[in-house]
Amino acid sequence: MRIWLAIVSVFSLLLVSACGSTNANDSGKISDEEWGTITSKAEGTKVNMFMWGGDDGINRYIG
Repeated sequence: MRIWLAIVSVFSLLLVSACGSTNANDSGKISDEEWGTITSKAEGTKVNMFMWGGDDGINRYIG
């Protein structure tokens, strides 16, 4: 039983450390910018949404 607890603990720590890492190349946050700047940067880009497990009917409704 202790070995499983150790394995789960190590896996959890690895998962948390991987998800919590930051990218050193990001100089600024998008939330620090004005809305007009954000929308002008987004002009012409494509957004992919994956909702409800990929259900085609719901994704058509959302899109």
